[in-house]
Amino acid sequence: ISDRHAVDLILEEARRRPGEITLVTLGPLTNLALAVMREPALPRLLKGYTLMGGAFGVSGNTTPTTEWNIHCDPHAAKIVFRAWSAAREADPTIPLPVALGLDVTEQAVILPNDVVRLARRAGSTPDDSLALARGEDPMHATRSVASNPVVRYIADALRFYMEFHAKYDGFYGAHIHDPLAVAAALDRSLVTTEAVYVDVETRGEITAGMTVADRRHLTGKAPNVDIAVSADVAEFLYRLVERVGGLAADHPNVSR
Repeated sequence: ISDRHAVDLILEEARRRPGEITLVTLGPLTNLALAVMREPALPRLLKGYTLMGGAFGVSGNTTPTTEWNIHCDPHAAKIVFRAWSAAREADPTIPLPVALGLDVTEQAVILPNDVVRLARRAGSTPDDSLALARGEDPMHATRSVASNPVVRYIADALRFYMEFHAKYDGFYGAHIHDPLAVAAALDRSLVTTEAVYVDVETRGEITAGMTVADRRHLTGKAPNVDIAVSADVAEFLYRLVERVGGLAADHPNVSR
C-alpha cells in the first residue's frame, strides 16, 4: 500500500529499476493504460508483465463474452495491449505480457478440504475451516473459529465465494483467479501459453469488453500477448497450501 498515485508508483519504480520489476495486475487496467500513455517505453523498462483478465476461448463471467477486469474498462485494456504491440515493433526482445484468462483461472478451484489442509499446515486448531468439511450444510456455515488468525481470515473470505458458487454454479468451492496469476508470475512453468494477437472490443452492442484472440493468425498481426491455455492446478494448490500455510504457521498471532 502506497500513498502515491498508482501511475506515478509504476513509472517511478520501473525507471528506478529498469529490467528488474515484474508487474502483476489483478484488476481493471485503467492505471496501467494511463502509465503507458505517459511513458510508451514502459514495456521495455519492465522485466515482465502478468495480468489476470480476459476470456479467450471460453464464455465470460460478467456478460456472455466478457471477464470482469476487462469489462470494467475495455478501452484501457485495448490501450495496454496495443502499447505492447508498438513496443515490440521497435524492440522484438521485449517479453510478451502473460494473460491468465478465465480459460485457466476457472480451473483453479479451491475446495473446503484444501482449506483444511492449509489449516493443518499452519498448525491451526481446530482445523474446522469450513462447515462443509464437517459434513454440515454449507449454506449455514458460521464464522471460522480456527486458532490461527490467518486461517480464520482466509476461511471467512473464501466462504462468501463458496456460497456464491453453491447458489449459482452448483458446487461449493471458489475460483481463485488472482492467486493463480501471481503464482504464474513467480513461476511461468505453472502455465502453458500461446502467443497470439489480442485486441479488445470497445464498440459492440453486446460484446464490448470481449478479448478477441487471433489464434488462427487471420489478421496477420504479430502476437502481442501470451495467453495461458492450461495450468498445473494440482501443483499450484500444493504450493498455495504449503506457502500460505507456512506463512500462517510463522505468524500465529497476526491481528485481523
